[in-house]
Amino acid sequence: MITLNVFGDFAPINRGIKSVSNNTAISADIKDVINNADYNIVNLECPVVYSQNVEAIQKDGPNLRCSEETIKYLKDVGFDLCTLANNHFKDYGEKGIDDTFITCKKNSLEWVGAGRNLQEARSPKVIEIKGVQIGILNICEHESSIATDVEAGSNPIDVINNYYDINNLKHQVDILILIIHGGVEHYNLPSPRMKKLCHFYADIGVSAIICHHTHCFSGYEIYNDVPIFYSLGNFFFDRIKNSTDTWGTGYFVQLQMEKKSIDFQMYPYFQCVEEPVVKLMTVNEQTVFKKSIVELNAIINDDILLAKHYQKWMEKRCRYYISTILTWSGKWFKALFRRGYIHSFVSKQNALLLLNYIRCESHRDLLIRSMKKYIDNKSEL
Repeated sequence: MITLNVFGDFAPINRGIKSVSNNTAISADIKDVINNADYNIVNLECPVVYSQNVEAIQKDGPNLRCSEETIKYLKDVGFDLCTLANNHFKDYGEKGIDDTFITCKKNSLEWVGAGRNLQEARSPKVIEIKGVQIGILNICEHESSIATDVEAGSNPIDVINNYYDINNLKHQVDILILIIHGGVEHYNLPSPRMKKLCHFYADIGVSAIICHHTHCFSGYEIYNDVPIFYSLGNFFFDRIKNSTDTWGTGYFVQLQMEKKSIDFQMYPYFQCVEEPVVKLMTVNEQTVFKKSIVELNAIINDDILLAKHYQKWMEKRCRYYISTILTWSGKWFKALFRRGYIHSFVSKQNALLLLNYIRCESHRDLLIRSMKKYIDNKSEL
């Protein structure tokens, strides 16, 4: 049997910087699981940046970065591969991307999901373990990190490109693993669209699908013998105001594979709660966690119930999305604005936020639903 572990977002920020320096970020019990596996994958949620003078790109949300020390640490712990298709990979432009590639290569840490152009970013990683060929693809939602034909960056969700990449790869390997960075942040269920998308990928040849990005854990389902995990939660991602909420709770997945079959085991943990470390839950803590997973799975497996929960979430976020896009209304205001007599009250930061809402699949879903609600029920908002 082959064991392959997949971990979520690793971002050594705040207290996490010192933990990496002190070799204490990942607890001994998790290191044991890593060292006893055949292969280990982690999502590096920030680029390596050597110089303090490198300018961050303009974007919605924070710009994250790490040092070469992070790559050395991940390699020493036992990770073999970094996924780089995520919304922070291009936070420091192409210099940060180049520094990341150089550092990973220098420390013999492989990567997938990014490249110096789109064609390179689409390239899968193929490995052979115990005579079994395993293909790994990594994609992410459209935010500020995406590669183009002429720009470096991450491999995006693109149904047409993804179809061809999956179709080509599945004929070369025994098992095809798809890792997706996407979903609605801070919402512990997949949107109906995300569930439908994952089913499509399973239908065209993917053997297992694992998602991260949402900063909280979600459940899973087995669809036509394909395990689909909708969010692992943060792996190691400290924040100034942390607590024992969903930010600090997650799990990693161990895929247990034969040549044409896959089983799995989930390893739940707490991360960066009282101290900047990630460590496995106790037996009693796992009992509570597993109950939450069962409840989430029941919703995921019921399309009507899943849609209802998503609708409730949308209604909570409706005002937030609408407040971002309001601008001058009325023909006189518009005429004055077009002629330069008045300025837009939409700041550059709000424009960046709106751009992200339009291009990112999960944000766009919520934006469209919010606008429909605004049109139909303006008096209720």
